Amino acid sequence: MKVYNRTENSLTVQVSVREALAEVNTAMMEGRRQVKTMSSGRGHHIIEYKDGRTVRLIETDAEEAQEWGEAATASLLHKFSGDGPADKSADYRAKCRKSIRWYPRPLSQTEGPRLRTRAEIESAQYAHLYRFCPRCEAKA
Repeated sequence: MKVYNRTENSLTVQVSVREALAEVNTAMMEGRRQVKTMSSGRGHHIIEYKDGRTVRLIETDAEEAQEWGEAATASLLHKFSGDGPADKSADYRAKCRKSIRWYPRPLSQTEGPRLRTRAEIESAQYAHLYRFCPRCEAKA
C-alpha cells in the first residue's frame, strides 16, 4: 500500500495518497497565492509557502521497516540487520558485506545514534548528500 511521508519543517507524518494529492492540488490551484515555490516529480513534491513553511511529500510503501545507517563514510548508507536494540551492545552488520558493522555514535549531545528508514532519510533536509549502497538494495 502506498502512502506519503509528509515532512513539514523536519516533522514527518504518514498521510494517505488522497490527503497528499489534495494538498498538492490546493497549492497549485486555490492556494497558489500563498505558495512561494513548488516542485513536483514522480512521487516527490516540495512546497515552500510564503509564510516560511516547507512541506515535502514523498511516496513510500506503508510496510517499510528497513534500517539504514552510516558506516565508514557518512555519505554512503548501508542497510543493516541485527538483533537487539540499536545501541552499543547490538551487533548490526551490513547486508552487502558482513565485515561492515554499524557503530553507534551520537549525532549531537541531545540526540543519540539511531538507524533510520529510507523514507526518513529521503525526506530529510540534507537528503541530497546521501547515497544508498546499491549492493545493499539488491539484497532485499
